[in-house]
Amino acid sequence: MHKTSKLLLAVVITMAVIFIGTSIASAADGTINITLKYGMNNIQVKYLQQMLNEKGYTIASSGIGSKGMESSFFGPATMKAVKLFQSSKSLVADQENRK
Repeated sequence: MHKTSKLLLAVVITMAVIFIGTSIASAADGTINITLKYGMNNIQVKYLQQMLNEKGYTIASSGIGSKGMESSFFGPATMKAVKLFQSSKSLVADQENRK
């Protein structure tokens, strides 16, 4: 990802957290208080996945990432769900610039 895309992703995820407010706490056992990035492996990614799954932005329909089986890895399925969330909220979806 280019530096600009990483910054945009950080800003949009921060905005998403603000828009969602307290629903993150109801979706997860914790809160998101760091900038989440593609490729990251962190418990707060799991909280993001739980929130996205709860809101209908499915990470996976079965297996790892599915509701109740969220993971702490921010991979392509999480990125896709984040982009769907962004689009649904009229936010500019991030551009993937990975090889």
